[in-house]
Amino acid sequence: MVCITSTQSSLLVNSNPSEIFKPKRALGQGDPLSPLLCVIGMEYLSKILRVTGDNQQFSFHPRCKGLKLNHLCFADDLMLFCKDEAKYAKLLCESLAIFSAAFPLHANTFKSALYLAGIPKPVQLQIAYLLGLPLGKFPVKYLGMPLTRSAIKKVNAICSVYVWHADPNNTALGNINWNDICKPKKVGGLGIRNIDKWNKAALGKLAWDVANLFESLRVHWLHDVYTKGEKKRHAITSISKLIYSHLKSVLGSIISQNQGAFVVRRLISHNILLCHDLVKHYSSKNCYASYMIKVDLRKAYDTMDWDFVHDMLIAF
Repeated sequence: MVCITSTQSSLLVNSNPSEIFKPKRALGQGDPLSPLLCVIGMEYLSKILRVTGDNQQFSFHPRCKGLKLNHLCFADDLMLFCKDEAKYAKLLCESLAIFSAAFPLHANTFKSALYLAGIPKPVQLQIAYLLGLPLGKFPVKYLGMPLTRSAIKKVNAICSVYVWHADPNNTALGNINWNDICKPKKVGGLGIRNIDKWNKAALGKLAWDVANLFESLRVHWLHDVYTKGEKKRHAITSISKLIYSHLKSVLGSIISQNQGAFVVRRLISHNILLCHDLVKHYSSKNCYASYMIKVDLRKAYDTMDWDFVHDMLIAF
């Protein structure tokens, strides 16, 4: 904590150092430390939501009950899960309001959305009005990409068009099969990565992680839902640059596995795929009756406050 609160600076003006001063303003987006300190700040929200989960008036999503999972964090994006009554979703929104009152991060209602499954459309509209959130449409998107397998084909198609025509509007087929183009240069290809094969290799790695009980929330969730095996374990994490080197050994015991970004040995793809497994049931006919809220936090990396980080680390 000393390396954060004792920071002092001096400027060279005409080769002469100015008086020493302490930084007063919060970190802005682009600072290498900003997103990592944001992870620490978001852990306060995780703790609030875990307290909400312990509330006897709250009920978890049917597929999240075993791990008591009611949220997933993706950097400055947040997914909230609960059972199929408005009062449970309202408790989650109230938890978000408590966090915003203590820390200057507020939900961006233009990018946030409410996803409902197994609930009649008129009731959906009433609930959306009650919570003040627009109804979201499937497929759910993250980083502008839909959480579906069709995205892989689209990426390959875009790459192929670029290689042959450099014009996104030209849909004419290329002269050589795309699989041949993606072969290594030493066997006659261009060495371009085939996204489909790369995805299969990545999925194989994830399957290996599941088999070997890799420390990941997704792995624990898969065992809980499909194999009824291991339960949730403590998280392992880290942080960046100058202060990063001092904090990384401490964060492992601080940041929960609900957060899947900017953390050493934590793969954001695990939480994205966990979210995909939950989301895909919303569009099926035999889905569980449940709610899901997608929250976008406004300017998360521009709102880090040293006093807040100081109080958070002391609280931990």
